[in-house]
Amino acid sequence: MPLLFPSSPTNGQSVTTGGRTWTYNGSGWTTPLATGAGGASVTVSNAAPVTTTIGSLWLNDNTGEMTAYYGGQWADFITGGGSGGGGAGGSATVTVSSTSPDNQTEGALWLDQDTGDLSILLSNVWIGIASTSSTGEMGATGATGPAGTNGTAGATGATGTAGTSGGAGATGATGLQGNVGVTGATGLTGSTGVTGATGVTGGLGATGATGIISSAEPLTALTASTGVVAHSYTTGTVWHHSSISASFTANFTNIPTTNNQVITFVLFLYQGATPYSVSAVQIDGAAQTINWFDSTSPTAVANKREIWSFSLVRVSNAWTVHGSMSSYG
Repeated sequence: MPLLFPSSPTNGQSVTTGGRTWTYNGSGWTTPLATGAGGASVTVSNAAPVTTTIGSLWLNDNTGEMTAYYGGQWADFITGGGSGGGGAGGSATVTVSSTSPDNQTEGALWLDQDTGDLSILLSNVWIGIASTSSTGEMGATGATGPAGTNGTAGATGATGTAGTSGGAGATGATGLQGNVGVTGATGLTGSTGVTGATGVTGGLGATGATGIISSAEPLTALTASTGVVAHSYTTGTVWHHSSISASFTANFTNIPTTNNQVITFVLFLYQGATPYSVSAVQIDGAAQTINWFDSTSPTAVANKREIWSFSLVRVSNAWTVHGSMSSYG
């Protein structure tokens, strides 16, 4: 709504109009600027206000001139034509209206009599520069005010949701260092992230020290082996044989038959005075041909610690077995 003032006011009389409370000071109507203006005000009158604060604005409603109080005096910075007419020498104008005026020159000012917002025309766009209303665009709770959407504490402000320390900001919950950010608890390098303690490559992850693909594998011990000895894949792929009774057949059981895979079994044979060997290999009870290293079947050696290794290669629904033996001690 437009600003409506009594025609014959008394000194000190207050009127609420345009969403603001105005006070008559004997020569014109005045209202404080929005929070943060340090007590400055805007006065609309035909004579300069007597009592004022540095930074206050005075709009002469007879001439359309806008002046600012600074250094103990009113300094002209815009001359105008009252309601939008051309000012002296073609200077920019000040327009008081409810809607933005048309056909204005660069640098013209527009005081919105409904909201109290003061705007300047730059590159054919009205840019807000001051406000007499706390709820206007530039007021305390306005869009660009301290608590407004784009203000310091607003949604996109420094402490707002998307601000530096806001929810999505650099240190916020989803930001770089936040809980789910890159370095946060569940982020890439966080405790549960990919490289974190429980992540894929972390200490407890799949390729970590205690993970599925880890540096430590279980060792299953067998004694007095003889005949056909089962070595279950579900138990493990590393087996230890001691006090061996006779050369034996290693039957590798519970082996998955997925094509294009290699499964390796390692058998530690601790030999006594009479050495024994792995004489044959089976996969789930089916006899296999062993392709020995260097095409030579190894010979067990008394009182040695030997490692017998068998790689089971599955290709085109068929098995190929590669074997080797190393002797130590």
